[in-house]
Amino acid sequence: MKAFKLFFLVLLTLLFFLPLTTTAEKLPLGASCTNNDQCKSTDCAESDLPNDKEFCQCDSEKDCAEQYKDGAIEGEKWSCVGDSDASQGLDYCLSDKRGPFYAIPAG
Repeated sequence: MKAFKLFFLVLLTLLFFLPLTTTAEKLPLGASCTNNDQCKSTDCAESDLPNDKEFCQCDSEKDCAEQYKDGAIEGEKWSCVGDSDASQGLDYCLSDKRGPFYAIPAG
């Protein structure tokens, strides 16, 4: 009987504490990062900012549609465009309806 109680106690303890151990949430476009695994887009890149700061950038149009789904316009199409001076050297999202969305502020 003691063995059953001990087993039951261990089982309850595990069931209580296991849900508390979750994986870290992935970072959105524009968040500071140090490696690809941290970003939702799986693309952490060096910017043109001083000190070679790295940020999450888009890797596909899917990344853009997900990041900017609030305020989406019906039929909106997205592109993930290669870096430019305005985007601080990072790839950026381009909407055919709303224009460019830079991972970090332009300029």
